[in-house]
Amino acid sequence: MDKVQGVIDDFLPDMYLICAETWTASAEKGETIDSLSEKWAGKLSEHPNRVERITCIAKTKDGRESFSRLYDIVRKDDKIVDFVQFRDDNMVMESNKLT
Repeated sequence: MDKVQGVIDDFLPDMYLICAETWTASAEKGETIDSLSEKWAGKLSEHPNRVERITCIAKTKDGRESFSRLYDIVRKDDKIVDFVQFRDDNMVMESNKLT
């Protein structure tokens, strides 16, 4: 929990924030996002090229600014030892829960 608190502290104090543990995977060569979704629906944690992440979506209380960040979860002996921020400046995530 202390590691998650460090992630939360990176955001402005006057924000609504949703954080969730997620799995992501990239499509293989010749595979479409639709076929990936169909094949791995409900079992993405079993995908051979999966990445475990913390996904954060935030919006200021006045609704003027939105932020989204992904953090890769680093494990050692099945224990979380660190979160490493995933950089993708083109990434925009939204949630209708924050409107």
